[in-house]
Amino acid sequence: MKQITILVLFTLLFSFCGSDEETNGNGNNESPEPKYEANYTSESGMFKCYFPESFVPEETIKELEGEDGIIELHSFQYKTEDLYYAVKYADYPKQAMEKYTQREIMTNVTKGPIVKQGYKITKEETDLEVDGCPSQVYMWEEYKPDISETIYIYKKDIFFLNRYYSLVLMRKNGYPTNEDIKLYIETFKLTK
Repeated sequence: MKQITILVLFTLLFSFCGSDEETNGNGNNESPEPKYEANYTSESGMFKCYFPESFVPEETIKELEGEDGIIELHSFQYKTEDLYYAVKYADYPKQAMEKYTQREIMTNVTKGPIVKQGYKITKEETDLEVDGCPSQVYMWEEYKPDISETIYIYKKDIFFLNRYYSLVLMRKNGYPTNEDIKLYIETFKLTK
């Protein structure tokens, strides 16, 4: 009886321990997806996001004249030959916030120019939320005659109080990949 009890214990122990190989939760030993994390924080912009390790983004500020006064557009950009990534934000004046909802402003800023230029929208998600803030995603392509190439664009907008964030990814040879989106877009977090 003692030998049977020990045999049962060993069998149970080894069945729960499994093998030395790690699995990804699906029972196979494929590599788990890499986890991307933000490595850059903008205190004044109240966000954190990913930029390549060797790159230090510089903030540029451009004043834009709008119907409700001047808006300062803050930009943090990264470029390679094939990829453009930017985090931009602007604080909308009280007058604009009284006239329009956050979603109306996002739609007017993003969809308005796309439609006006006649570009084809290939993805449109307008009822999203990020940390309880209204958000939207658009994908479209633009032909650039000056460089004789088509640019493929993925854009995510987020509105927090009166601050409008725009995350932009562009590629020349096809839409940004899921890896691009996970690395650059999904690592963006508000630090409010």
